[in-house]
Amino acid sequence: MKKQLLAGISAVALLFVLLLSAVSAFPVTAEAKGKTYQQEVGKSTVYIHDLADLLTDAEEKEILNSVNKYCEKAQYNILFLTTNYTSGKSTMVYSDDYMDKLFPDTDENIAFVIDMDNREIYINTMGSAVDILSDKDIDKALDRAFSKITVGNYRATMQEMSDYCLDKLSQTFFSKFLKGTYKFSHIIISGAITAVAAVVLLARHSKANKPHPAVNYVPQENYNVKNKEENYVRTYETVQRGYYSKKSSSGGSSSRHTSSSGRSHSGGGRRF
Repeated sequence: MKKQLLAGISAVALLFVLLLSAVSAFPVTAEAKGKTYQQEVGKSTVYIHDLADLLTDAEEKEILNSVNKYCEKAQYNILFLTTNYTSGKSTMVYSDDYMDKLFPDTDENIAFVIDMDNREIYINTMGSAVDILSDKDIDKALDRAFSKITVGNYRATMQEMSDYCLDKLSQTFFSKFLKGTYKFSHIIISGAITAVAAVVLLARHSKANKPHPAVNYVPQENYNVKNKEENYVRTYETVQRGYYSKKSSSGGSSSRHTSSSGRSHSGGGRRF
């Protein structure tokens, strides 16, 4: 009886060891409990990939509602991404690869990232957003979000980054022009109006600077003007203005680069 009991205990122990070994062979990272969400909003598609599980369901809905007012004008794939495991990659490289895989057939994409592995918030842009959002714009958005991430308010961090960038994209004329949403007739009409205005301004300028003959100022009964030749000399002055981009006092960077799959990206990040 004792031998059978010991054999049973040994079998159970062996089974436990085998199960423990199997689980160890396939470790579960924190990414496994993350949530993904996708919804069409206006003319845009919003993706919430909360892989680090930083956002509640209510907070995800708040983020979705906050971008709704921009999505009718700014036609982009908008990604909100959180992660706590980047496989040793930098935030820039990780977000590049993630976007390239998620959006293989379109370049009109923008991502707002909270990377808990590298402790960095990041804004990644593609397509026309690369040309519209300048280094200064990226830094301003990161400045606004930095005060939120440092106190652990992840929902507000996402909203600060997205509100600034999406507002800029939706209000920029060139965001529509670069994406071809302005009709050709609109461009022709705008060009014609500009040309007419230029002609009128040049005509007024020419009339205002027309030289007056000196004989008009000399009494004819007292003087004889022998030489009526006039030489009018105009002086032109060229002023060259210098422009610079001032980085924020709390750091940050932004640059255009090529991802590992050969696609063009831009953006910038801020460590916290």
